[in-house]
Amino acid sequence: MRESIGAIVFYERRSARGLEYLAQWNAGWKAFHFVGGHQRVEETSLNCAIRESTEELELSADQFQIDPIPIGRLQYRSFSQRAQMETAYHTTLFAGHLPETSQKLIERNPENVWLTFAEIQQGQTEAGQLISPTSALLLQKTGRMPCAREENVLTIGVTGHRDLHPDQIPDLKVRLHNLFDDAEQIAEGRSLHLLSPLAAGADQLVAEMGLARDCRLIAPLPFQLEQYEQDFANQELTRFHHLLEESQEWFSLPEASDSSEKTSKPGSSKYAAVGRYVVDHSDLLIALWDGQRTHKLGGTEATLQYALQKKLEYDSPIKIGLFPVERTTK
Repeated sequence: MRESIGAIVFYERRSARGLEYLAQWNAGWKAFHFVGGHQRVEETSLNCAIRESTEELELSADQFQIDPIPIGRLQYRSFSQRAQMETAYHTTLFAGHLPETSQKLIERNPENVWLTFAEIQQGQTEAGQLISPTSALLLQKTGRMPCAREENVLTIGVTGHRDLHPDQIPDLKVRLHNLFDDAEQIAEGRSLHLLSPLAAGADQLVAEMGLARDCRLIAPLPFQLEQYEQDFANQELTRFHHLLEESQEWFSLPEASDSSEKTSKPGSSKYAAVGRYVVDHSDLLIALWDGQRTHKLGGTEATLQYALQKKLEYDSPIKIGLFPVERTTK
């Protein structure tokens, strides 16, 4: 199978049309596509993103900014229209920024356009020009755009506490192994995907067990990577980095304005958002909960409550595997 290794830059802006993404006409694909391209052998993914931006946008390196820490890495298969064959893509995603002066410069070239979500979903601009379906795929895979569930996949999500009592881990592993056995039977030949934000404790435990069962690990992160790393102690951070490398896909969820952030612990709304993301994209939710009702925004209880609400009020087919646990702290 053909392989493609590359980097893509999400250049975003707000306008009267709402959130827009910068795209450029690709003569080979005969469609608009996000800025980026194939990574050369001697390049890092960041250098690839910088080079592609300078070449495609015809800007110097000081006329744009790319955050050096990626916002995601994706591994997926898709049919390449240009190569006319199934292709395994390995794509690193970056967030880019264009000052107003640079925006005015690139807008002089009709091959550069700003696309709305609606245009990307429809696959064409308001003027009727084609947009590469890969653009929608990238936004869908990073939680920026809704996506249809894959029929040949059963997705397992996890929510749970960080401070699981070590004495219960052996028994908990046995019970989780049994649940994975049940999931394989429910899947009836479908592939198993596992959604885990990779927080210390429950997230990491279930992620390690899922990898041992050949699940495809997908890690939605509540923060940008550099900020999220501050949540971990030394050993936890080592496990986090290992699992991040083992995951087939990881991405930082997009920033969203939330008034609850002003009245709650900083970051709580982002933990709540990643919990909702896991629930919304799972067929089976593994919940490791101590049973304590704290009404904490973004905690395990809140995620479990959201899943139960969806199941009861919206007739969601999600199944919930609840595992009572003890914690080292109260």
